[in-house]
Amino acid sequence: MPLQVHLVDLSPVSIAYFSLGGFVVFFSMISLLAKEKLYIGESVLATVFGIIVGPHGANIFNPRSWSPDSNAITLEVMRITLATGLFAIGVELPQAYLARHWKSLTIMVVPTMAIGWVTSAGFMFALFPGLSFISALCISACLTPTDP
Repeated sequence: MPLQVHLVDLSPVSIAYFSLGGFVVFFSMISLLAKEKLYIGESVLATVFGIIVGPHGANIFNPRSWSPDSNAITLEVMRITLATGLFAIGVELPQAYLARHWKSLTIMVVPTMAIGWVTSAGFMFALFPGLSFISALCISACLTPTDP
């Protein structure tokens, strides 16, 4: 009996997964150049990639077309993004780093991240006129933990 091959259904969700996977592979190949030679962080490149493949660019990744409740999809994607980013940062630290440097981290990181969060949200709110300030704060919350 011959083996039957079923082609993958290219739904918008599977195309989005393919695009995101391709970005991760491509970024891992150029990450040394981008981070250490050009001084560009992951979140900036990921945001530019999102704008390019998003609904205002090439329209490859358009979560609004997946469901009528696009706010729920955006919320879940944001939760996954924050959890993944914060977990990756936590894994990179040495085991006893937080115990030794908790005072300096608290004094420097907390105010810096709060100011960066509000400043990034202000820029987004000014640059994208249709965006509410609450939405700008949510997007800024994804960027701030990775680039304080």
